[in-house]
Amino acid sequence: PHITAGERLLRPLERVFGVRGVDELADEREEPLSGHVLLVGFGLGGEAAAKALKNSGVEFVVLEMNLENVRRGQKLGLPVFYGDATSEEALAHAGLPGALQVVLMMNDALSAKRIVRTIRQSSPEANVLVRARYLGERERLMSLGASDVVAEEVEGAAEVMSRMLRTCGVTSEQTRAQIDVMRLELKQRNVT
Repeated sequence: PHITAGERLLRPLERVFGVRGVDELADEREEPLSGHVLLVGFGLGGEAAAKALKNSGVEFVVLEMNLENVRRGQKLGLPVFYGDATSEEALAHAGLPGALQVVLMMNDALSAKRIVRTIRQSSPEANVLVRARYLGERERLMSLGASDVVAEEVEGAAEVMSRMLRTCGVTSEQTRAQIDVMRLELKQRNVT
């Protein structure tokens, strides 16, 4: 079952498990974070996003609940912290009020909805980008306050189309046009 606990209550557990909690980030900084990306989730997609941010020189913080993922991120020297993004306290420690953008990269649709709701309660103006598995999740996430939703099934279809058409000898321009047609059709169906 999901339990949201104050971050300070989790500190002894963090030491037992050998990971740093997001409350330690707030304790070690003299000034609050600002102009950074707050990334939630450090699975395959979250790790790729974190590395892209680091390589681009963009300041970021990652919140993750899976201890192995936190350990992996910390071993890579990335600012990955144990923290529950459904907790207003954890979000505050991660600098939500000053974040340029919050990006949700977890695979749990129910958690994503709870996190978007919590972000909206804490920071109504936050820019929240959510990765969702299915296009059908988009409307609900947007109604809860997501700024934008990227559906894996749409982006996966676009990539498959691109590779398929390239194999068939279709030009890049024609391929982009076909992907644009797909997106337009989805928009006209009032789905995107």
